Amino acid sequence: MQVVVLALHVALVGLLAWLAWVDVRERRLPNQLVLAVAGVGVVHVLAQATATRSLDSLLSAVLGAVLSAVLPLAVALLTARRASGPAFGMGDVKLLAALGIFTGPAGFFLLPIASTLAAIVLLPQLLFRLAQKQTRKITIAFGPYILLATVTLFVFSP
Repeated sequence: MQVVVLALHVALVGLLAWLAWVDVRERRLPNQLVLAVAGVGVVHVLAQATATRSLDSLLSAVLGAVLSAVLPLAVALLTARRASGPAFGMGDVKLLAALGIFTGPAGFFLLPIASTLAAIVLLPQLLFRLAQKQTRKITIAFGPYILLATVTLFVFSP
């Protein structure tokens, strides 16, 4: 079972790296790749349910998907009509929901971790742009920070 879990985690990190790369280049998270992340999560949950002969992992996955997506979905919907565009793209919301399948209820913390990492990395760049009076619209590829948040959650979770 440990080999299967390790293989699924490696597949997940590979998919997330690919998603981050695409997000940086194109500022979008393709549905096919997000669906692949969800698929790996479902296989992970089914393997756990089979190994433990319990439905707890299924309940945890559903709860994780909902909790991981509810806050970014609310923010995206509330900010959708802003002139500068929504604060989160729906690709980010779908990716966080897919990752919630993997992480369970702890996935709720992916957004705060990713946002903190993005702020730490991007704050100097934003301050520099403001100092140079560069006020044009700035878009942020959030996928790489979701990747880092997921890895952080896996490393520091029990």
